[in-house]
Amino acid sequence: MDWLTQTRDRLEGGAISREYALAGLEALEAAGVDTAGWREVLDAPIEHRIVDNGLARDLVTVVAGPPEYRAGHRVLVILRFANAVVCEVDRDEEIAPEIDDPVWRLADDLATDYRFAGFGGGPDRHTTWYSSAVPEGARWLEVSLDEVPEATFRIAL
Repeated sequence: MDWLTQTRDRLEGGAISREYALAGLEALEAAGVDTAGWREVLDAPIEHRIVDNGLARDLVTVVAGPPEYRAGHRVLVILRFANAVVCEVDRDEEIAPEIDDPVWRLADDLATDYRFAGFGGGPDRHTTWYSSAVPEGARWLEVSLDEVPEATFRIAL
């Protein structure tokens, strides 16, 4: 299933907000992906809306991940909210090792304590929520998979 179809399905199922979907679209556009017509698909009316649980409020910025895969994983996007961080990772099922309960960690150059708030996804996508905001002055974020140290990404802010 392609990104647009999967994202629209997640919108309709209430798994993500429209703001989250559009932030992902902006990250893909920033990475040079041809997204002609995608915004209209994501903006189309949906029957179900996500109930705001208060976890992520006020999108601050969208940070595109690096283009390369490491140990079968690639950070697609980091969404920085005023009170949270969401990290979305693509997983190449043919290359990435099988892990029952992956543990993704987030760190920065200021040694911030990023509190794990939730995990979702499926065999080809991992989404991790942290209930801590990136502090002002942080220069980079590091996303790492406990079970696979080779799947570590340092991303400049």
